[in-house]
Amino acid sequence: MSTEDKYKALHRGGKYKVLKRDGSILIKTTGYGSGGGFKTVIKTIKKHVDQNPGTFLLDYGCGSAKIWHDKQMSLGNTTVVEYLGENLSGFYRYDPFHPKYDTRPENKFNLVVVAEVIEHLPLEEIPVLLKDIASLASDKIIFTIPQSPSNAYFMDGENMHCTLMSKDDWIKLIRKYIPKNTITIKYTP
Repeated sequence: MSTEDKYKALHRGGKYKVLKRDGSILIKTTGYGSGGGFKTVIKTIKKHVDQNPGTFLLDYGCGSAKIWHDKQMSLGNTTVVEYLGENLSGFYRYDPFHPKYDTRPENKFNLVVVAEVIEHLPLEEIPVLLKDIASLASDKIIFTIPQSPSNAYFMDGENMHCTLMSKDDWIKLIRKYIPKNTITIKYTP
């Protein structure tokens, strides 16, 4: 089964494994891709929106986009849109592997957020992803990239973070395919 097929199955309620801290394994069918990575850069996003009125934001690889729907206690019990404020002129959620968000946008965005997405693809598929991101970005791109294996696994045992590289290697790869845009990368554990 291809990476794309595995993620499409997940987003349609497919089973996956979670390694718990005590070493036990939990089988789940919900809660995957809820926006936790987006939260790690929300202050950076807010700063950009505050300094750039009219920001049009793309959440690329949004998963279930749960973070966009629920009030977030960490944001003062507000939604993401309320927290980002009136300088945000609009937003779009796109995930080519999620049935609800798989319609590719036709326009460009002056802020593209790619939160904990890139490491989920095999290395040989990443150039296509980066070219697509570049084609949708008119200015700034923010990446969050975990530096360790995930605690989530496909049912076949494959770790969901299938591409792990050094920070220098990530920068070289991203810059190879996105040479012109302003890039911010936040590495997470």
